[in-house]
Amino acid sequence: MRVLVLCGGESAERIVSHASGDAVATWIEAAGHTAIKYDPEKPGAFYHTNEPMAPPEIGLAAPLPRRHDGYDPTAVRGLLDAIDGVEPDVIFPILHGGRGEDGTLQALLEWTGVPYTGSGVLASSVAMNKLFSRTLFQSAGIPVA
Repeated sequence: MRVLVLCGGESAERIVSHASGDAVATWIEAAGHTAIKYDPEKPGAFYHTNEPMAPPEIGLAAPLPRRHDGYDPTAVRGLLDAIDGVEPDVIFPILHGGRGEDGTLQALLEWTGVPYTGSGVLASSVAMNKLFSRTLFQSAGIPVA
């Protein structure tokens, strides 16, 4: 099975995401599958399991500057090109924060039709909106703090 591991991204947690991607890719390869790591913020740059993405010292880095309010079309096109080029059987997104967890990435992945791991669009969107999540839990009778 070919697994495209998405890690890195634009958030301050991108180094942690790279470390997570390194670990996940190692386990995927150990299970007998092929893992290809890809950072959507670096279109065209692929990393194989033996090429660590994270530096030895893991911490938080400054977030990458946003180029505009919307998603960078170069990054989106690069991700779509990566999916087309790699032809993965499944995508394993490990992008932390913001658009990696708020349903935006999940919506793009849904559009491609390639199966992916993790929560879908709605669950991701709701989980990132703490006020809406709280209201939803309360309406279901679940105690909240």
